[in-house]
Amino acid sequence: MQIIFYNNIRKSSCFRMLPRLLSGSRRTIRPSHVRITTSGASRIFKGDKLYITCHSPKSYLNTPYHCQSKHYSTYKTFKNVSVTSNPIEYFASPGSRNKILLVLALVGVVYVSNLDEAPISHRSRFLWIPKWVEQYLGNRTYNQIMSQYRGQFLSRAHPTHQNVEYVVGKLLKSSDELIKANDNNITDGSFSRDTDTDEIRWEVHVINSSRDPPNAFVIPGGKIFVFSSILPYTQNNDGLATVLSHEISHELARHTGEKLSREPLSIVVSLASLVIFGTDILGKLSGLVSLHHSRTQESEADYMGLMIMANACFHPEEAIKFWKRMSGMGSMKPPEYLSTHPSDGTRINNIESWLPEANARRGYAGCDDVTAFFSKSW
Repeated sequence: MQIIFYNNIRKSSCFRMLPRLLSGSRRTIRPSHVRITTSGASRIFKGDKLYITCHSPKSYLNTPYHCQSKHYSTYKTFKNVSVTSNPIEYFASPGSRNKILLVLALVGVVYVSNLDEAPISHRSRFLWIPKWVEQYLGNRTYNQIMSQYRGQFLSRAHPTHQNVEYVVGKLLKSSDELIKANDNNITDGSFSRDTDTDEIRWEVHVINSSRDPPNAFVIPGGKIFVFSSILPYTQNNDGLATVLSHEISHELARHTGEKLSREPLSIVVSLASLVIFGTDILGKLSGLVSLHHSRTQESEADYMGLMIMANACFHPEEAIKFWKRMSGMGSMKPPEYLSTHPSDGTRINNIESWLPEANARRGYAGCDDVTAFFSKSW
């Protein structure tokens, strides 16, 4: 660091005051760093230079060499090592660069070694969370929901509950066929993790509540909850199959485990951003990426659900009608890039593009053949 003096007053006097001026400066100053060009009093830090301005005794209450100082932001250094917040300089350091490359290599190895393929859609995703973690979280959520809505569940003998169970049964049968059969481009044996869907203990619960918004969801472990408020929007079993096949797909694809698997990566990115840039800018970008991943999962559940309901001989065209009815609810929604779900328009466009495949799947299942339809064991 270079020290520069201004004004033409006695150098020796100003040099004697140098310890006072530099006290509390949080910088390591050596004699070789000091260049006396004038004498004076006040100090000003700018970058890596210390400007010292000398003042006449008459200017400051006749106090000999009275000092005034203005403090700028400084960094404490150790062993005269400079500290920089410039990311370019940080990466230019060979030691820092090697550490970053090592961390990135380890993250890459962990990521690649835990890639998994989702059923039906064949999407590759990062998944390392074991199933027992999802099951544990699902059990806790299940107990909370059962306690929250105690007394509002329809009995198993209720016609609405029985109809929901009927639709769910057809969809589960269809999903097993698609996942375990070789007629859905499953020829590489890559579904070893997904063929054990028999381990899921499916349960259906219908909540009779008109005050709650229309909704249905599945929690890890196969617990299905349907609010009666959504039935006016489904209108028929095809519409109900649209909702339930979507929710069942979330569980079959283990979307909860996928979300949990990404959390440590988000934390690492945030910490790296704080260390390198001094701000959580990468963490905020990671949040937008997480929203994108959530929308990807929703679209994947739409696709999987459409194939499942078509293979179960429901009419996939009803999915478009259902989402058009849902889009007419009139509630304020955030922009799609800030939402965890695709917009209704995006969903409808996607389903329209998948309809030819879904209808082909429905025809392959023999749904249009009356004999084949009644021969299927639902």
